[in-house]
Amino acid sequence: MTRFQQLTPPLAAKSSEDTVFYRYGRLLSRNEVGSDPAQLALSVEAFHAQASQRQMRLPQTMLTTATHDHKRGEDARMRLAVLSQIPESWHAQWQCWRLLNAVHTRPFGDVDGISATDEMMLYQTLIGAWPIGLDASDHAGVAALCERVAQWQQKALREAKQQSSWMQPDLAYEAACQHFLEAILEVHPENVFLAGLSAFVEEIASAGALNSLSQTLLRLCSPGVPDLYQGTEWWDVSLVDPDNRRPVDFAARQRSLQERQGQVMTLRGWREGFCKQQLIAAALLYRQQMPSLFAQGEYLPLTVVGPMARHALGFIRRQGEAAALVVVSRFSAGLVLEGPMSADDVMPLIPPTQWGNSALLLPAALHGAGSWRSVLTQSGLPMAGGDRLPLSEVFATLPVNLLRFDLA
Repeated sequence: MTRFQQLTPPLAAKSSEDTVFYRYGRLLSRNEVGSDPAQLALSVEAFHAQASQRQMRLPQTMLTTATHDHKRGEDARMRLAVLSQIPESWHAQWQCWRLLNAVHTRPFGDVDGISATDEMMLYQTLIGAWPIGLDASDHAGVAALCERVAQWQQKALREAKQQSSWMQPDLAYEAACQHFLEAILEVHPENVFLAGLSAFVEEIASAGALNSLSQTLLRLCSPGVPDLYQGTEWWDVSLVDPDNRRPVDFAARQRSLQERQGQVMTLRGWREGFCKQQLIAAALLYRQQMPSLFAQGEYLPLTVVGPMARHALGFIRRQGEAAALVVVSRFSAGLVLEGPMSADDVMPLIPPTQWGNSALLLPAALHGAGSWRSVLTQSGLPMAGGDRLPLSEVFATLPVNLLRFDLA
């Protein structure tokens, strides 16, 4: 049995994670260590079932969304996940880019140019790795991105073992792919693709950021022990190593944390990732104050009712008279406010009125026995009849919320 356990992990890693994951380009956010690309998503019911099982069987298991070995950073994946919410728009964009960039395909050998799969994976990589706020006219910024993606591209081609490999590298094909990458990222007024790429990322970036905040809060509060990889307190749009092992500016992160110490979480400065850092700090502080609640507390799935029910997921961690309610938004593409950013750069938010009369149904034991107060904003929530929490109140200023229960 020990020998079997020693052999099977590297076999699985080399056959799937280091080969198939570099060949299958349907949705790169699913091509991640520990994931199954054939499973695009979990239903809310399946998520609750797995979390409940984890609480009963493996309450101290590690919860991690980024490591030294991930294929794409946790926030790059959450941005790419938005593509699954806008399939028609994404398909049209992909077809447009293929036609637009066909001029850059350079024939070599028996192959007419970069393969369709490699091209599709390249576009998704550029979307996921594009730094929030990068201007398409920024020569230095685009050059830095090109260098990062070029390293990923060579590794991806060789790991896939189709056109090239580590043992038998096809340098001509690799050179053609690098030429294609450099050509489509050339900073030039006539480069329509580069401007279009920047605009497309800008269009979906806020929805991706909302996904990221939801993923972050779920990791911090679900059954298990949350892990935090170096530097991911801010947005992490890194690629596979060596990109995900670059030096981290911890001093800058410490300064931003100190500047916001004691402040409630806001969506200002969202492009730099400050709101993510505030969320992590507040949730971890609350876990520190209530260790047994999150270590041994039971997991209670919540039912969401109303026309917007599919756009929210919630659960309660409870131990004795202590309880914490976790709720996150889902499928935010198309729901967030559109238009130019405000002067103080606040992340677009799903308008509270759009939640209508949708609400979280509370367990009978928590009806009218006390009140709920946000750990993130310190504001109390009015009770609508005692048995439910309206999502318009829960998501009034943030797309996620962590509420503590205070006995009356």
